[in-house]
Amino acid sequence: AYMRTHGTQRMGFEGIGGGMGNPNTVAYMTGSFAISLLFWSLRATKAIRPVLWVLAFVLFILLLRTISRTGISLFFAAFFLLVLAIMSGKGMRIGGLVLIGFGFLLLSQFAYLMADSMRYIEKRMELRTAEGRLGIYNWSTVGDLIDTAFLGVGPDRAIVSATGIASHNSFVYAHQAYGGITAWPYLLWLVILATRIFKMIKARDLTIDIKLWVLALFGIAIGGELSNNINLDCYCSVFAWAMAEKYAVAPYSRRAIAQRQYDSDMAAYPQHMQPAFA
Repeated sequence: AYMRTHGTQRMGFEGIGGGMGNPNTVAYMTGSFAISLLFWSLRATKAIRPVLWVLAFVLFILLLRTISRTGISLFFAAFFLLVLAIMSGKGMRIGGLVLIGFGFLLLSQFAYLMADSMRYIEKRMELRTAEGRLGIYNWSTVGDLIDTAFLGVGPDRAIVSATGIASHNSFVYAHQAYGGITAWPYLLWLVILATRIFKMIKARDLTIDIKLWVLALFGIAIGGELSNNINLDCYCSVFAWAMAEKYAVAPYSRRAIAQRQYDSDMAAYPQHMQPAFA
């Protein structure tokens, strides 16, 4: 897409629509899935690791071409968690260090692919668009939320708030487009996921790389929710919520805990004393 208002080339492709039409959305997706590939490579076989690394590198190049400041920042924050997982996890340090070395080698060999992107990123850093986006956090937006306390005004009319600024916040957009009946349960659900992830981090029955991977995915998704108005159905966000449900919610539900306790109790009995149906 071409951002004519600021004269900055983004992505370098034309005719892209749908969920891929917004460069910021593409940035969240490429960054999130690149990080996932890198985390998966820590447990992959030696033959598969280079394939995952190359795919992650391709996604990283696409991420840079989006010129998304938030997307790139979130990627490097997640990459820091990857490095932390490498240094903290047993049996992963050698493979992880090889991954980092391989990454620097690719960067040195393909630096010319990123030259233009880095120049455009520098130009975008000079823009003060973030200041305008923060303009939605005032009393006019509160009025919008009050007007849509129950039902919204529809997706098309909700793109621009009463302040004349696109919301760049998925909760505000959902509230205006679909009403509080949708937005508040959605926000509550995200808060519950966040608390469950916090409990997951403290749990002892998951390895450090799984914990930090889920945290990285959730962080990128939440960053997208706070800085993008159409991040509700972004593929990487749906993937992040699903992985949070799988690793941070399902294993710690009452039913799962009771099942593990039952299995532990059964294992404590001698084999000949266990019930036939066990």
